[in-house]
Amino acid sequence: MLYTFDLTQKILVFMAVPDKAALWKEPFLDRGVRKLARKTVFVCTFDTATHYLDAHKDALPDPSRDTFLFIWNTGRCGSTLMARLTSATSDSVTLSEPWWVDQLGRDRKALEADPATQDQLVRLLHLVDFHLARTLAPGATGKMLYSLNPKGSAGHLREPVLRVFPGAKHAFMYRDQTKVVESFGSIKSKESGPSKLKKAQMALDQLIGGPSLPMLGKKVPLSRHLTAVSGDLKTPSKMMVKMMGMGWLDAMLSWMEFIEDHPDLKVITLRMDEFVTKDLDKRAKVVKEVLDFAKVSYSAPGAMDRAMKVFDTHSQAGSAMEKSSAKTGKKFLSDQDLRELKELCAGVPQIMQPSFVIPCSLGA
Repeated sequence: MLYTFDLTQKILVFMAVPDKAALWKEPFLDRGVRKLARKTVFVCTFDTATHYLDAHKDALPDPSRDTFLFIWNTGRCGSTLMARLTSATSDSVTLSEPWWVDQLGRDRKALEADPATQDQLVRLLHLVDFHLARTLAPGATGKMLYSLNPKGSAGHLREPVLRVFPGAKHAFMYRDQTKVVESFGSIKSKESGPSKLKKAQMALDQLIGGPSLPMLGKKVPLSRHLTAVSGDLKTPSKMMVKMMGMGWLDAMLSWMEFIEDHPDLKVITLRMDEFVTKDLDKRAKVVKEVLDFAKVSYSAPGAMDRAMKVFDTHSQAGSAMEKSSAKTGKKFLSDQDLRELKELCAGVPQIMQPSFVIPCSLGA
């Protein structure tokens, strides 16, 4: 499976995974590859991969024939559930949090200074990974739905994706800021020291440039508006709350700026409240709007039943990411944290409150 790349050497890095079906049961590809990978690593140059794609164009994912769907998000907002929905109702492949997206973020400054290489790499990474994932659905024929569900910090990819795949579809999913921070924080704050398996994964990451390597330099917000006011914001006193609260603001604002910059681009914006509402008639209406946007038919007998059934199971069941305070009952945010997040949002004129609803959100 494709895992990451090395920009200096201009190579793609692949990991040998003995059971791809087991990998696809993992909610997140980056964690899944590190969990299941053998010691064998394969590499090929950017140019070799480009020649391969050009020579086999008819047999590879094609945005002019297939649907490419990008699900940008704030995290902890139902985007994994969205992948389960499209998989239940169509011939589809979803790349959920592949590590190469994180690496694109690390190399963002260098790549933005070299748009030709950035576009080449964005094309390679998506098409190669979509193609490898496609082999898990050998019975599927004809048109496919290929979807990318990255982490919430991946908004830097939107402009190059728009250049490379101009016909792709873009969606954004979000949730109340306090609920996102509570969910993330209640999971991350419980994490203990590394186990033997984790230490082995960290050693692997150090070898091929994975998550255990430190991020260098100060992260620059994607959002123009957040950049303009960040120096005046009163941020939360706890570092974890501050980082997650600012990340949420950046994801929300950068999406709104993206749709402002591209007013003719057809997109959907979906808040988690409407996606998982207990009102099943309203939920079904939202589900149909989502499937219509993704060009997924639900007219066949049983299709809507399958679509609605995915909401009966936690989208991250069996993983550590399932064990948030919603399940354990152990709260992460204190009353002071909540007040500080509210004050943080009040300093951003475009947002003002953690429960801000983006205009034109489906069903809201």
